[in-house]
Amino acid sequence: MPNARTILQSLGRAANPREAIESLTAEHGRGTTRWVAEQLGVSMRTVQRWRKGTQSPRDTGQVTGLANEQRVRINALRNAQTTSVGRVSVYSRSSGTLDGGRDVGTVGVDFNIAADLMEQGASEEEIQAAISDAVMDGYGGNGFGDVLTIDDYESFDLA
Repeated sequence: MPNARTILQSLGRAANPREAIESLTAEHGRGTTRWVAEQLGVSMRTVQRWRKGTQSPRDTGQVTGLANEQRVRINALRNAQTTSVGRVSVYSRSSGTLDGGRDVGTVGVDFNIAADLMEQGASEEEIQAAISDAVMDGYGGNGFGDVLTIDDYESFDLA
């Protein structure tokens, strides 16, 4: 079962070249295509095709390796509309004791608060708490995250 720390680490890996270039665009702005082309020794047109998804790079690892992990995490959180977490173990915020598990499954989420905290340089614990709040609010309604906090996730997939 992944815990909150491993979830943040997994979000830092660009899954594909398009995701990597998206994160680079947020970092470099308008010059991203030229910058990527120069870094990898390819034409700007080639990078444009990668960006559109009409062509795949020979070595996707080279492209995804250029992406800033923090920016990839922020983009993943901002772009997520749902998350699939399966069963989670939760703690009661009032008592601080284990409150069993919940079959959360797939829920609609708004991770913008977690993304904002990440951009502001908040601690991992604060970001993890914001992610937990968003998942629990999606599961039980607005404010449910104030009652229960997630300790472990069965899985964590964003869509």
